[in-house]
Amino acid sequence: MRTILHLIDTRGPGGAETVFLNLVDGFSRDPYRSIAMVPEGSWVEGMLADRGIPWVHSRPSGSFDLRYLSALVRTIRRERVDLIQTHLLGATAYAVLASWITRVPVVGVFHGTVDLANPSRFTGVKLGLIRRGCDRIVVVSGSLQEQLNSAAAHLPEDRTRVIYNGVDTERFGLERHDRLRQQLGLTPGDVLVASVGNLRGAKGYDHLIEAAGVLADSYPHVHFAIAGEGSGALHQQLMAQRTELGVEDRVHFLGFRDSAVEVLQGSDVFLLPSTSEGFSISTIEAMSCGLPVVATASGGPQEIITPDQDGVLVPPGSGQAIADALAQLVAHPEYAGDLGAKARDTVLSRFSGTAQIAAYEGVYSEVL
Repeated sequence: MRTILHLIDTRGPGGAETVFLNLVDGFSRDPYRSIAMVPEGSWVEGMLADRGIPWVHSRPSGSFDLRYLSALVRTIRRERVDLIQTHLLGATAYAVLASWITRVPVVGVFHGTVDLANPSRFTGVKLGLIRRGCDRIVVVSGSLQEQLNSAAAHLPEDRTRVIYNGVDTERFGLERHDRLRQQLGLTPGDVLVASVGNLRGAKGYDHLIEAAGVLADSYPHVHFAIAGEGSGALHQQLMAQRTELGVEDRVHFLGFRDSAVEVLQGSDVFLLPSTSEGFSISTIEAMSCGLPVVATASGGPQEIITPDQDGVLVPPGSGQAIADALAQLVAHPEYAGDLGAKARDTVLSRFSGTAQIAAYEGVYSEVL
C-alpha cells in the first residue's frame, strides 16, 4: 500500500481544488491510500468529508510559517507517506522543504499563471525551491508550460510533464432538466448560455456582457447565466456594465453553486470568455454534458477544442466575436447539436477522469 499525501493551501472552490479532489478520490483505492492536508474550514474540507476521505488541517500564515512546515513533516512521518502530491506555488515550495527533511518525493502541479502574474518578494525563492526540489512538475497544458517559462519560471524540461485534467463522464452526462430555467423565469423558446467560474479579471465576464449587448436587439431571447463566487470592485463593475448596456434581464449572476453539473445540464450552450486559461475544467465538463461550446483561444482551450468540429474558438477580448459565434449556434440548431455530440465524444476519448488518474499514476511510478 502506497500512501499519498495531497497538499493544497487554498480554500476553493475553483479549478485547482477540483483537480485536488479528483486526485484524492482517484488514489483512495488499492494499491494506494490518500490523506489530505487542507486549510481548516475550507470548501475542500467539506468535500473531503462528503467523500469519507481522511484529512488533517493546515494553517499556513505569512511568507514563511515554520509551524506549518513542522506540522507537514510530522504528518509525513506519522502517516508513513510515500509521495507528496501538491498544488500551486506556495504548497509546493513547503513540500520541497519537507521533502529535504524526510526524503519523501514531491510531485507538484501548476494550474495557471496567477502566482506569477501577481508575484511577491518570495516568488523567485519559491520557484527556485521547486526547480531544485520537485521530483516531477506537472502542468495542465502545453500552452501553460510555455506561459510559465516565458514568465521566468524556467521549469526543468526533463522533470516536467503535461497532464490534461479529466472529468467524471458519468456524473457530467447527457441528462437535461428545466429547474434552472424555471428559477430564472425563462420561457421554452429562450436560449440559456452558461459560464462557470469565479469572478476574476482573467475570466473575461466583461466581454460576455458586451456580447449580451450586441445580441440584445437581434436575439432578445438569448440569456446568460454566470455561476461563480465573487464580490467587491469587479462584481460592482460588471453590474454597472450590465445596467449601462441595458441587459439586466438577460445576464444573470447566479453566485456560487455547489453543483456545476446542475448548471450545465440546465443550459443550452456553454461560453468560456476568458482572456487567459491554463486549461479550463469547466469547458470539458460542459463538453461532457453534450453542450455546444464557444471558447476563447486563451491558452488551454486550443488544446481541448478542434475548431468547428467539437466546439468554436474565438479571439480573446472581443465581445463582438463571442456574439457572432453565439448567433451562429442560435440560428443553426442542427449545427449546435452536432458540435455538442462531437464534444462529448472528445471528452470520452481524451479527457476522462480515468485517463487523468492513469497519467498521474505513470508519473508516480517514475518517482517511486
